[in-house]
Amino acid sequence: MIRFFFRCSLVLGAILHFSPASAATGAAPEQNHAKPAGYTNPALPPSQRVPAEFSAPGLTYKGIVVQPTLSVENRYDSNVLAHNTDEKEDFILSLRPALSVTKKYDDHQFKLGLEGNIERYVSERSENKEEGRAYADLIFRPNQSWSFPLSLSASRAAQARSAPQQSALTKEPIKISRHQASAGLSHHWGNLSLGLMGHYDAVAYEDGQDRAGQRVIRRDGDYQDYALRIKGRYDVYRDTGGRTEHSLFATGEFARRDYRRRQYKGPALGFTGPSPDHTRTGFLAGFETRYKGLLFGKIAAGLTHKRYKDPLYDDTTQFNLQADALYQFTPKLSLKGHVVRDVDQNNDFVQGYVLTGYGGGVEYEILHDWYFDGSINRRNYDFIDVNRDDTDTVYEAGFRHLHSRNLTSKLIATHEQRKSTAPANEFDRTIILLQLIGQL
Repeated sequence: MIRFFFRCSLVLGAILHFSPASAATGAAPEQNHAKPAGYTNPALPPSQRVPAEFSAPGLTYKGIVVQPTLSVENRYDSNVLAHNTDEKEDFILSLRPALSVTKKYDDHQFKLGLEGNIERYVSERSENKEEGRAYADLIFRPNQSWSFPLSLSASRAAQARSAPQQSALTKEPIKISRHQASAGLSHHWGNLSLGLMGHYDAVAYEDGQDRAGQRVIRRDGDYQDYALRIKGRYDVYRDTGGRTEHSLFATGEFARRDYRRRQYKGPALGFTGPSPDHTRTGFLAGFETRYKGLLFGKIAAGLTHKRYKDPLYDDTTQFNLQADALYQFTPKLSLKGHVVRDVDQNNDFVQGYVLTGYGGGVEYEILHDWYFDGSINRRNYDFIDVNRDDTDTVYEAGFRHLHSRNLTSKLIATHEQRKSTAPANEFDRTIILLQLIGQL
């Protein structure tokens, strides 16, 4: 039944994706290089712009905007387990409903949202997923100088098979529950703004079973993270319309992470090794530009220092780097690139890994309602407490077609390859997906 529905929806999606746009689209309007006309936000690059006639307004009642969205995705994956020796191809049907409710009152804004993802595999049914997220955002602005943001979210998802892991391959994807909260304040003095934010992040993993039926312990990675961040931004230059073109920014962080189950309770009850509890301090400072609507760029650098509670672990200091740029070479063609270096500890490696990534690509507006996006990206995982080094290379190309303000389709092909100093962790996979997105 799933296979039949998959084939029918694939044929229907292909017909819609390659059909001509609605007659209401008309000819593409003349565009100014710096400020394309007819777009809801001309400051964005081509792949993120939405022509005004294709912008879904949502349902409005007494100032409340309700925006329902439903995405239907058909996907082919040549290696669903992202594994070296156990390669299994499959077809996947995904349904992704979403609903947001927004209310603005003077300068205040309140938003509620629900997101879901239901995936069904034709053959590998143990990979089936039900994921969800609920969130609430509030911005209270008593005047033009002060703002008080508040954010809450709760989610449940499955860990991606391609995520670097050191534990055995499990029968089913590991489930992860997450609760996040943040609150703070910010103040603006002309071109200068300063903010203070508190963040809470609680993550809980479910244990699994490997292919031989043995238990795979992941709950020992459950943690609570408390962070205080100080942010500052200074607008160096604004254009005649008051839009910021160049700005300087900096962020300082003071944080603590506690692993909730890292206490000895006996071999049958709990973890028996050292605790990776630690404090974290760091800063990141940089420069951001949106020069004349042609060059979008950001470069920032900083340091992160981790002090571990257990003397068995050495304290670490890592250099962080973020840089990305997009240049609108012509009114329709944009070139982009990025570089990143950061430490990631949201995994089953005790001290995490240093992620170094870089890549580039092109974005092209073929027609007023057709877009192309292609990229090549490379990621290196340098594991801090394990003698292992992984390198991923990802090639991606895709088309986006705006049929109407209520329907968008995407066709994307991706090839991913991992090389590792531990050959058992190497894999390659090809993914081809067709996505239909409907919204009101």
